[in-house]
Amino acid sequence: MKPIGGYFELELNQQQKNWHPNANLTLKSGRSCLQFLIKSQSLKQVFIPYYTCDALIEPLENYNVNYSFYELNEKLEIKADNLVVNPNDILIYINYFGLKNKYLETLVKKHNKQLWVDNTQSFFYQPKMKTSVYFNSARKFFGVPDGAYLYTPDNIYLSSLNNLKRNQNYRCEHLLLRHQGILEEGYKIFQDNEKLNGDEIALISELSEIILSQIDYNDVAQKRCQNYLYLDQILGSHNQLSSEVIKLDNNSIPFCYPYLPVKSIKHEYFWEKLIFVPILWRECVNRITEGFEWEKHLTSQLLPLPIDQRYSFEEMDLIIKAIMDYGQ
Repeated sequence: MKPIGGYFELELNQQQKNWHPNANLTLKSGRSCLQFLIKSQSLKQVFIPYYTCDALIEPLENYNVNYSFYELNEKLEIKADNLVVNPNDILIYINYFGLKNKYLETLVKKHNKQLWVDNTQSFFYQPKMKTSVYFNSARKFFGVPDGAYLYTPDNIYLSSLNNLKRNQNYRCEHLLLRHQGILEEGYKIFQDNEKLNGDEIALISELSEIILSQIDYNDVAQKRCQNYLYLDQILGSHNQLSSEVIKLDNNSIPFCYPYLPVKSIKHEYFWEKLIFVPILWRECVNRITEGFEWEKHLTSQLLPLPIDQRYSFEEMDLIIKAIMDYGQ
């Protein structure tokens, strides 16, 4: 029975806000979505970008799915125009930094159901039509322990839906510790929770579902875009990424501001200033593979600068000052 009395839990009430009301399924993570998709059909060959984390590769290896890497060009688009995707093959493309929405439309028209779009860096992207597969990650954009929305072109993937249970294997203490400014202890728990958001297939936790229902999504989107454009106004002329990549169109809500400096700046330089710029992704330089020099260069040199809804122009100025002080 439900306990009566005693100390109070978090005061959370389900609201009606949902940025993805047309998603077919809400699972616990992007990896969970990928695992679900792989289990739902027989795959012969999957093409994936070399510029990705191992979280995209591990589910494929777990199910002994053959996969091949493809290269990206300077626009972060598929380099191989002659890439042959046969009828039973799958092509996975990452919507890098939430900035490749227009290019996605080209891929969708060409590959339809054979295209799986990794939108873990593009939470706000809403497919116009369910002609391809799309999945995202709420954890990359909001303070929640889990959550990911999955879009599929038909219901063939959803035959085992009745067997899925809500995720109860998560930690959320890091969210409260970060709110209190206790970063170091919270980061350890954050890492634990990241491991818990592995390949297990489960529905989103009730806690995350409630939190996500209370978010002012339009306000979040506006703040991300404002911070992005503020950084680009100052740093854009120094950014070595293609202008076609960093140009923010009207339909894009960015994950970060991807800054490729003229002069290399170590990520540790920012960390010492308590500016936590991630490395995307260490695995790319650790893999024993020939070629893919552009991808390896991005891993070591690209600076994904934080622009999320927690910050204002004041924090953006601190990021700019740190870069200028380094001699850019």
